[in-house]
Amino acid sequence: MSKHAGFGAQIYLVEGGTKTLIPGLRGDPVLAEEQAEQIEVTAHDSPGGRREYLGGLIDTVERTLEFYYDPSETTHQTLRQSVRQTLTFEVDHPAFTQPEQFDAVVMNAQVISELEGGLVLSVTLKPTGEQVPVTGEQPPVEG
Repeated sequence: MSKHAGFGAQIYLVEGGTKTLIPGLRGDPVLAEEQAEQIEVTAHDSPGGRREYLGGLIDTVERTLEFYYDPSETTHQTLRQSVRQTLTFEVDHPAFTQPEQFDAVVMNAQVISELEGGLVLSVTLKPTGEQVPVTGEQPPVEG
């Protein structure tokens, strides 16, 4: 049984030491995910003729975030115009003991017009490096 509700996630864009809430987060955002690559080390004398593996480098998995799109919202404009650029993000949730920060390349940004819904900004991010807890003094917050 879950001890925490999923509701309450927040994602911030961090620019020049200032974090700004990206409004309109919707759906079920992935707040953190990692996976290790597999290094095959099977040899002719591997026990039982079974493949053997070692854990390799950790890769932070691509994640797609969706926001109800507001064309006049500065953070939404920034995300749309930042494909191929690396940006800094901060994620927070009421169940977290402290926010976490990561850098990510914006791989894709698209505006979707849902037939029976609002405009949606869908942004695919490829994190680079480790997602780490935010420590010390928090940057000023806008938005």
